[in-house]
Amino acid sequence: METQIQSKFDRTFKLSIIALLTVFAGISGYFVYWYSTPSKTDYIYVTGSYTSEVKNQIASLNLTVRSRNSSKETSSSIHNERVSKVLDTLKTMGIDEKDIRTSNYNSYREILYYTENEIGKQKEGDWITTQSIDVQIVEEKMPSINEIISRIQSQEVEVLGPTFTINDNFDASEIYKLAFEDAKKRAKVLVEASGRSLGKATNISEIDNYSDNPEPMGFGGAVKASSEAMQSPNVPSGSSKITKSLSVTFEVK
Repeated sequence: METQIQSKFDRTFKLSIIALLTVFAGISGYFVYWYSTPSKTDYIYVTGSYTSEVKNQIASLNLTVRSRNSSKETSSSIHNERVSKVLDTLKTMGIDEKDIRTSNYNSYREILYYTENEIGKQKEGDWITTQSIDVQIVEEKMPSINEIISRIQSQEVEVLGPTFTINDNFDASEIYKLAFEDAKKRAKVLVEASGRSLGKATNISEIDNYSDNPEPMGFGGAVKASSEAMQSPNVPSGSSKITKSLSVTFEVK
């Protein structure tokens, strides 16, 4: 009975150690853990990772349209006309409607503060209407990014971006394979150094990378349409870094 309890304790303890090392490896880097089981089979636990630079596939723009007039109706009318022109331009450039959305809309009366006879006062000013529009430019339209921005800039629109990233459904299978090969290479070197040989992988799990969000290597800034910013921009899309890390357990022969 005591032997069974001790065996369960040993197994639980080892699994706990492996779990802790997995978390720690995800934070600090590579780890190796060699242990034996009651069946006399030896195992080695290692981590491996691989980082790849991937060409960016998506560009995101944030457009802000503003209008103002002493009349609420006129301000709204001017605003709607400007927004319609922007949307027509985007559609003409082949941007799908599903990739265009309003993220913010405001219509309000400006309050002006002033001093008269050393007394602070306020009065109503113009009606101001603002609308923010998020635009996603997919991979097929990326070659036209400079022209898209140039056409939008020719209108009374503020442009923030572009920011670049990769598609959410990017196929990272090759990066996983290389991360596994990295773990296998490390395990093989250590095992053979001890005079043993490496067996099959018995367990594979992914380690969460706290910095696994694609790291953009190319991005744009804010551009406000004006007579000084009408020439076509040159905005390289760059690439993003993607890292995949694995914890792998191998048999030791």
